[in-house]
Amino acid sequence: MHDDRHDPAIVSRLARRLARYDQPTNECGRHGPRPAADGERSDTVSDITTTERDANTAAVERMRQVYATGDFAQIEKAALEYYTDETVDTFPQSGEVFQGLALVKAMSDAYSEATGTRPTFALREIRGRDDLWVLEGTIDYGNGTTAESVAIVELRDGKVVRQTDYFAAPFEAPEWRKPFRKAPK
Repeated sequence: MHDDRHDPAIVSRLARRLARYDQPTNECGRHGPRPAADGERSDTVSDITTTERDANTAAVERMRQVYATGDFAQIEKAALEYYTDETVDTFPQSGEVFQGLALVKAMSDAYSEATGTRPTFALREIRGRDDLWVLEGTIDYGNGTTAESVAIVELRDGKVVRQTDYFAAPFEAPEWRKPFRKAPK
């Protein structure tokens, strides 16, 4: 039986395909930069100014401090500092799209009563650069349910322009992958 994992042609095609994901999506939803019109800012992360970079870094450090507390009330309150009326927050798994500060605040205010839970957040990592950041962690809903959380955050001038949130229930690692993994053994 031929092992495709070591076929140079397949590895090369996979590497090229994965390299596309280093770029944000364009207006067609495809990965790669959108060409900028005359006088328009390009969508690539390398085009931001030092002032924008500093504002974005300050916003991410604020997020890091607040998420590290694990307190959802503080996390939601801090979001009001860096969300705007133009902020778009998307939950692809449910198909929901939320836009604007008022809706984020209203949803936050209604959350505990509507769900009967008071979640906490365990921050695992924040990484990124310039105007694109990824936040990873685990949500504990306080009722025996947990979810792994990944938020992809796009910033402009220290404010969230777009955020995409993914949630996944933990699952047991299958035994067949044990020989290939570093952890758990």
